[in-house]
Amino acid sequence: MALRTCRRLRLTPGVLNDPMLSAMKRLALASILSAVALSAPGNVFVVDFTPPVSSIGPFSDTDVATWGQTFISPATGNLTDFSLSLDTADPGEFKFWIATWDGAKAGTLLFESPQQSATAGIVSYDFTPNINVVGGNAYVAFVNNSDFRNSGNVLNSAIGFSGDAYPDGSLFFQSSGSDFSEVTTSAWTDSGLDMAFSTSITAVPETEHAGIVAGM
Repeated sequence: MALRTCRRLRLTPGVLNDPMLSAMKRLALASILSAVALSAPGNVFVVDFTPPVSSIGPFSDTDVATWGQTFISPATGNLTDFSLSLDTADPGEFKFWIATWDGAKAGTLLFESPQQSATAGIVSYDFTPNINVVGGNAYVAFVNNSDFRNSGNVLNSAIGFSGDAYPDGSLFFQSSGSDFSEVTTSAWTDSGLDMAFSTSITAVPETEHAGIVAGM
């Protein structure tokens, strides 16, 4: 990996999830990559654990209403995009969110997508949050259908997962039903798997770094 010249710093299952790489070495590598991203404004740090190997559910109007992947931002900057997959049998509506993560549940809500329509089959959904994140801080990206349980369309779907591939988070679920507030008030359950997801963070100049940290 050419850290001195790389303009796109990419995390994949073959990097930080190498079984020969100890937890301490993974942490050290992540710290090095984060430092490089911070010192080189405009570098794009990519975390990519796609495509899905299978799906887990339900994500439906009659059962679990919330599924989310926790992750640690590898750099301070702008989270420009996030992608995930749904395996849908019966189409319905949902929204995508990003929030801070307190270790058990969602904290401050940072991004809310417009209403989405899940279509039948295995489909990738791409979002452009364009939000500020802080390197080393934990976040959760999640889908939720609490607001659409009486919409007429009965969603029956599942979340694409990549096994237990990502070392710095996990795929959680929360049976919030029609009460969305539970995502920030009740503990979520760890599935032991990881969402098949990808996201990109563009590092900011050091002069902007302090402003982002102060604003979080």
